[in-house]
Amino acid sequence: MDKIKELNERLRDILIDKTDAYWDIDKVKFNIFCSCMDVLDDTTLAISHYVDKGLGLDEEERYLKLYGLLQAVIIQQDSIIELYKLLDIKYSLKDGFKQMRRIRIIAGGHPTNFSRGEFCTFISRVTITNTSFEICCYDKKNQLNSHEKINLQDCLNEHVSELSDCLEDLIKLFGEKDSF
Repeated sequence: MDKIKELNERLRDILIDKTDAYWDIDKVKFNIFCSCMDVLDDTTLAISHYVDKGLGLDEEERYLKLYGLLQAVIIQQDSIIELYKLLDIKYSLKDGFKQMRRIRIIAGGHPTNFSRGEFCTFISRVTITNTSFEICCYDKKNQLNSHEKINLQDCLNEHVSELSDCLEDLIKLFGEKDSF
């Protein structure tokens, strides 16, 4: 996460260096940029806390931190997408982002209506560890129950790798632009 923090700082420095130009050209876009940067910093802090301390020991704490971690990842991704929009670039999610979005949806986003009601999912409480958990799934069409083990650390590593690539790309793109 140190690399992500450093990249966030470099992107924020671009904003600081170009504040006058950005502010004078488009106040709305300038404030969107500021909001995105704040979100990136805040979510990086939240994800770093998980990386450093895990999900905790108490069952209640594990649920709160797991749901919070998954939500922080999605909010972080949304801010990246918004930054690309400021540059009139449509960002296409890659595997690392897609995987975390899917996990967020099946674990805590829309578990009773996953894939338009074709699946119902829930986290198996006893399987939650600092590195993984299991999702129990009911497939309505085939009337089957199944389990899926989610390796949280592997998925988060893929997310962070894609995030790093995006931040490096955005640093280059915003660094080259004189305005939005």
